[in-house]
Amino acid sequence: MKTTLQIDGKWVFPIALLIIVILDALTNTIDITRNQWDYVYYLALARDGFNTELLASPFVYRFFTPFLVNGITKTGLSTENGFLLVTYIGALVQLTGIFYFVRWATRSTRGAWIAFFVTALSLFNVKFL
Repeated sequence: MKTTLQIDGKWVFPIALLIIVILDALTNTIDITRNQWDYVYYLALARDGFNTELLASPFVYRFFTPFLVNGITKTGLSTENGFLLVTYIGALVQLTGIFYFVRWATRSTRGAWIAFFVTALSLFNVKFL
């Protein structure tokens, strides 16, 4: 008799959250005070909107997330933590969405978990936190 382990879809959100927290703890954080990459434009947009002196293409065309973070900062959260919150929520939505979409498209829970873990452990998703 062959026994298989079936992990129900109700565990997707807690497992996704656990993976994101573990990956965040185990991977490097971006030092926004030492290095100046794309995020300086997004931080400026989040703080000052279109009134910032750091308006540059193509960053100014991607204003939705910085403006969302600006709204979050009105609750008392810092700009940097606002971006972190948006990142965590985006990762959770992406991972749960991948799982449920693949399960719906293939009618396979095993395939959905494989797609979930491949996405969770891909280089892009590991390094953005």
